[in-house]
Order: sequence, then structure tokens, then C-alpha cells
Amino acid sequence: MTKEKRKAALFMVIAAFFYALMAAMVKSIDGIPVFEMLFFRTAFGSVFIIVLMLKRHISFKGVNKTGLFFRGLTGFIADAFYFISITKILLAETVTITNTYPFIVVLLSALFLREKIKRHHFIALILCFTGALLIIRPGFCVFNFDYIYAILTSIFIAITYTILKKVRETDPAEIVVLYFSVMTTLLSIPFMVFGQFVLPDAGQLAQLMALGVVGTVYQWFVSTAYKYAPASEISIYSYTSIVFSSVMGIVFWDEYPVLATIAGMTAIISGAFVIFKKDSRPPKDSPADEEIKEDEISSSEIEKD
Repeated sequence: MTKEKRKAALFMVIAAFFYALMAAMVKSIDGIPVFEMLFFRTAFGSVFIIVLMLKRHISFKGVNKTGLFFRGLTGFIADAFYFISITKILLAETVTITNTYPFIVVLLSALFLREKIKRHHFIALILCFTGALLIIRPGFCVFNFDYIYAILTSIFIAITYTILKKVRETDPAEIVVLYFSVMTTLLSIPFMVFGQFVLPDAGQLAQLMALGVVGTVYQWFVSTAYKYAPASEISIYSYTSIVFSSVMGIVFWDEYPVLATIAGMTAIISGAFVIFKKDSRPPKDSPADEEIKEDEISSSEIEKD
């Protein structure tokens, strides 16, 4: 592994830690409704990306406005379900199930973008599906319907990235992040005003601001990681968030995963490793085309919510 790739891998692991930390913070903030937490998480990010774009003299006008709108909308829905699922089920289970979205992207890309599903994709999909079943355990015990929130999170993240593949053909990453952050902030307001709103005390306000900071730091490390290496070569390191979430769940909430959950995590990570090993190999016929595809995937990962 080259020095650049080692640096990228390190940044990706750090990003995975902050991703797990963000989830743990959502779980630990007591008395604040989900949409209020979502508002503070993206409001801070909106300010950050606007300042960044002004500094870099990037235009705020998007080209594919329809695509940007639906990417922002589905991203908002995915984040809402994600935050809800964190408060309902084990932290490690939430993070693991939501990390199945790359496999759903493969299916959606084949259905709507007419991209070919390769043999190793089928193997990865089977491992992913098996892992999800082991974690949810339908039929093994009384089914916990709260798992649906995590499943819906994964589905909407996959839809978001499928749309993103088309949007990134015309718009830079900064525009995509801006639309998502601003839309999520604005869409959270009605749920706070007409639903539940809790005036945070000093401690809760500090936690909410810290949530925004952690979310922004996570995004920065992801963006930096993909400057040094393509997604196909380092994306596997993002799955360390499952390990970090498991440890945080045990330390802070005594959430010890059962054997079936551990087996499910292993199966999903194995599926990701299969794709990582196969997709990181440059094709023999067209290395230039592969570089273009890797750049597109890298850009999509930068906007991971």
C-alpha cells in the first residue's frame, strides 16, 4: 500500500469513528425530539458549506435542479429514519443495517440506470441479505417493528445515491451538499413547529451544537480521504464504524450484541470485502474508464449523510 493510500485509509477510519460517535450522540441526547436534533445537525453544516463555497468562489446555482431537489428530499427522509432508528434499537444494529445501502444501490442501478450486475455483486448481495436476516431475526422471536426504521434508512440512502450518480454528472460536490443541508434544515422546521419542540437548556444546547460539529468533522474526514485514493480501494474501511458502534453501545448502554447479530455483522462486512477486492482491480481493457467511474463513486461517498 502506498503512502497516499495509507493516509486515505487512516482518514476513512477516523471518519468511521466520527460517524459512530454522531450516532451515539443522537442516542445520548435526552429530551430532544428527533427533528430538532436533525435541524441542529444540518443547520451547522449549512453554514459551514456556505462559508466554504464563498471562500472557493463556487457558484450557488445548480444545473440539475430537479435531481438536486430529490437528492435533498430523499437524503432528509433517510436521515430522519436514521435518527429515529438510533433511538429505537441497539446502536450497533442500526449502524450495521444502514450500512447495507451499497448493496441496494447495486440493485437500483441495475433497474433504473441499466448498470450490469457482476457475479461478485450477487455473492455480496446474498451475504448482505443473510446478514440482515440474522440481525433482524424474523421468526426467531417476536419481531421488533422498530427494525423497519433502519431498513427504510438503508433504502432511502440507496435511492439518494442512485439519484446522486446522475446529479454528479452536472453539479459539483459542494452544490450537492449545500442542497441537502439547506433542504434538511428547512424541512425539519415544520416538524418542530407543528409537532414537538423542546426549548433546550444550556446542557442540551451544548450537546446539539456538538452534534453539528461532529457531523461536520465526519464529512471533512470523508472528503479528505477520497482526495488520496478512490472509493473502490478504501471504502471497506468505512465499515469500521460497525466496530466503533458496537464498542460504544457496550461501554455506554450495556448493549451486548447476541451471537446472531455478530454473525450478521460478519456476513455484511464480508459482502463489502468481496466488492472491495473485486472492484478495486483495474479492468484490463479500459483503465481510463475505470478512473472516471471511481471518481464518480468517490464523489458520492463524500456526500454521505
